[in-house]
Amino acid sequence: MHVYVFHGQGSVVAYTSDLSGSNLPERFAPWKMIRALVMSDGELDRPAVDTTACLTDIASIGYHLTKRGLRITADQADVRVTAPVRRTSA
Repeated sequence: MHVYVFHGQGSVVAYTSDLSGSNLPERFAPWKMIRALVMSDGELDRPAVDTTACLTDIASIGYHLTKRGLRITADQADVRVTAPVRRTSA
């Protein structure tokens, strides 16, 4: 399966089969695609993601979310999202 990897706010990473990422939760937007992968069930886990969990989530809800390599859910209350700090010159 072709899987597209997106980076969102607060170190959140999303995996989806939707090239546009339009199915990803707004809570962690904006999303930026950072790579494309080919994943298949039964392959060894990748260092940053549990392949089986990723493909299961994509099949059931359309995407898989992680934060620092740990699976999260879009409605998980304890996931903090911090807006990027804008630096201005003095």
